[in-house]
Amino acid sequence: MFEHVARKAGLVTTAGPNVRFAEAGKLMGLAAYGGPQTNWMRWFQPVDGAPRVTVSAYDIFLEIAALEKRYDNGEGKAYFRPWLVDLAHKVQQELEDALVHIVDVALEQTGLRHLCMAGGIALNSVANYHILRSCPLDDIFTFPAAGVITALLQGVPCGPTATSREGPSARVYAPQRSGELLPRRRAPRPSKATRIYWSWRNSSRKG
Repeated sequence: MFEHVARKAGLVTTAGPNVRFAEAGKLMGLAAYGGPQTNWMRWFQPVDGAPRVTVSAYDIFLEIAALEKRYDNGEGKAYFRPWLVDLAHKVQQELEDALVHIVDVALEQTGLRHLCMAGGIALNSVANYHILRSCPLDDIFTFPAAGVITALLQGVPCGPTATSREGPSARVYAPQRSGELLPRRRAPRPSKATRIYWSWRNSSRKG
């Protein structure tokens, strides 16, 4: 969802003729300049008593298409158009509300007060701050790498009984199951697109 709206807003980085990356982090920054629209649909529906939400991808794409047809005049930079700025605000707000619901229910069910998160969404610092302020947490840890490495981890609540493993650049908390640690998994080989992207980033920094 974040990437789709980022592409609509023109927040895309091009690395070579065939590789384009949506800059979801920039959409997070753009969200601060938007505001709520009471007539727009709510995309994420919290599930009572469960750490999850329901979402209809069809409804999301349908509403975005309708808004684009109604309000987009094609003038200037896409990220300056008011409807896209408000859409960025909506995406960020719904993400924050969904994450707070998921964490609240998980904490209630587990009794733990330490949260470990991983993945691209976990790098949304605004949402993380909202979680920390809204949920009864003692601490929150975000795994600093995203992309390929996040295939190794899942966001799970961790507490004092969790066992820590020292990695090359960060501490990772793994929950215990039946007294045994979760097995280590070797990182998968990066995709061709990922290798092209980092090759381009490194060469551009040197230049």
